[in-house]
Amino acid sequence: MPAIDAHIHLDLYNEADIAAILDRLPQTGVEAVVAVSLHLASCRATQTWKRRYPGRVVAAYGYHPEQAVPSAAELDELLAWMTAHAAEAAAIGEIGLPYYSRKEAESKGEPFELAPYIELLDKQLLLAHRLDKPVVLHAVYEDATIVCDLLERRSIRKAHFHWFKGPQDTVRRMIAAGYYISITPDVHDEPDIRELVRAYPLELMMVETDGPWPYEGAYARPLTEPAMVLDAIRQIAALKGLSPEETAAALYANTRRFYALDADSGLVPCPGCGAKLPDNGQPPDERYNASAACLGLSGELAAYHLELAAPDFPHQMAVDAYGAQHAGAKMKPIRTAFSLIGLYLALEKGYTGKEVQRAHMQLAGLNIAWPQLEPLNPVYTLTIRDVLQAAPGEARAIALHNWADDVWRNWEHAHDWAQQICAQHLQRA
Repeated sequence: MPAIDAHIHLDLYNEADIAAILDRLPQTGVEAVVAVSLHLASCRATQTWKRRYPGRVVAAYGYHPEQAVPSAAELDELLAWMTAHAAEAAAIGEIGLPYYSRKEAESKGEPFELAPYIELLDKQLLLAHRLDKPVVLHAVYEDATIVCDLLERRSIRKAHFHWFKGPQDTVRRMIAAGYYISITPDVHDEPDIRELVRAYPLELMMVETDGPWPYEGAYARPLTEPAMVLDAIRQIAALKGLSPEETAAALYANTRRFYALDADSGLVPCPGCGAKLPDNGQPPDERYNASAACLGLSGELAAYHLELAAPDFPHQMAVDAYGAQHAGAKMKPIRTAFSLIGLYLALEKGYTGKEVQRAHMQLAGLNIAWPQLEPLNPVYTLTIRDVLQAAPGEARAIALHNWADDVWRNWEHAHDWAQQICAQHLQRA
């Protein structure tokens, strides 16, 4: 039975370690990790890893409380970004209250204002309610009582208290509300955590590492890895008087249920456009920054256009929209550049597909060092799937144009570049 690490800070590892950890997940018995975020830059990093490893990284976006409160402008930007990318988020998190920062300040005799953090948390809870997303919480000891009050006020029923520690009355309140907790490997030697496991219902429990948090004692490792949750599962099984297999199955099912991972069962998001398509067992093609299923749709649309044999050659617009929407760091610079130039010429200058093709041929004969162009946090509303879902004929032609226009709008930062290149090297443009 596979396991899921229900709470990890992927972006706090170095990139080489992240890639190594995610590459070897299938060999460790861990199916996926729930990667939480700290702030906007962290959210974007989490998104990158989710897109790079579809199915292995489950994303949660939010602002962690153990840091300075963001400015109003920073928070507005974060909440707008989270709203725009809500489809890629399984939850809002990690959010909560700054227990450890507050205690550190108090120990130094320094003032600490909690009210701004409560307001910050409340705004993120409101967003979670509006987006119908569960929340991942950093709330321990007396802070958990405040958080439970806020959850009830905002009608948030799906709450995950990670690495929870707190008094018995709060534990009873959380159980009655149906809130989940997650257990770390320190259950091996922490009496309070062991008592919590005995008291808390197994059906409201998950396991986590909180990596890269470094453990001590029996679980001291050079690198905290998701596979360490397997030891936590064995400890939980012993404390519950159950077999490891039965316990693992329950914890795995709990995590999938809480994060609604079965809602898209059998579907894999394309790393380029984000379209969730049936998993055909083939890995993403890094040359095109696309899932195998999405590339299959590209071939299907190409076959349709070539059979259509329309004089304006709409196949070229499809190629350019697809190339720009799937731009990635490993794609040849000329592919992205030509895709954007093609969209510019078609959408801004009225070129037909044949005319765009001739412009591409003309530019290819020049000695131009093409830059590595990349999108800036795109929010695509249409993909190639939407084009193919439109009825053949006029409806599909309109869908193609709408798709190309949506992709082009997401590249606003490159519009001037495309215009200048064309004005410099193409006579008609």
